[in-house]
Amino acid sequence: MAPQISDMKCRCGRNAMEWVSFTQKNPGRRFVRCTNRVTPCCFWKWTDDSVSPLIRSAMDMNMMEAEKKVKVLGIAMVVCLVVIYVLFRDGQCEECKCTYNFGMYEIGAPQI
Repeated sequence: MAPQISDMKCRCGRNAMEWVSFTQKNPGRRFVRCTNRVTPCCFWKWTDDSVSPLIRSAMDMNMMEAEKKVKVLGIAMVVCLVVIYVLFRDGQCEECKCTYNFGMYEIGAPQI
């Protein structure tokens, strides 16, 4: 989500910019800060309440499930690559003696 200008004023007298936190500790929380990039006045404030412990627990469980799925998919990908390597490691078809590269046949004279 793109930052939006807030109605709050920072110490510089400018309108503060509203942002959304993407940190692990405060995911999805909104805050405002100074928009002056050259000499910011260090104004910073949360604009919403913190996440409740129940929601935090549900988010943590969802994250653990997602991490498990990523791990399983990574293992499955490695297994598939090993199977492909074992099936095609010789690089030569026994029937016609033509060469191939992972299933892509090359045109060439059969070996005698």
